[in-house]
Amino acid sequence: MKSTCAFCGSDQIGKRPRGYSVAGGAAGFLVAGPLGLLGGAVGRKMLEPYCESCGKTHDPRAMNWWQSLIAFGTLLAAIAYGWYRLS
Repeated sequence: MKSTCAFCGSDQIGKRPRGYSVAGGAAGFLVAGPLGLLGGAVGRKMLEPYCESCGKTHDPRAMNWWQSLIAFGTLLAAIAYGWYRLS
């Protein structure tokens, strides 16, 4: 069974490298300063499926925006709790 695009229905699914993640670099910058910008390069050589007809990416492992927000909020809460415990 060949997979099809969820957006246009085409069966022309290819793979390409992910590239630099601006969101990952920004989150890394907030946590670790300028050195954290390298965090956006994590996974840049991984291949992601995409539709060759419409260009949309199809990554079943990708988080939704609200899952990313919850993960980031949890990270901030853990950092704040650590600062509270140290003071």
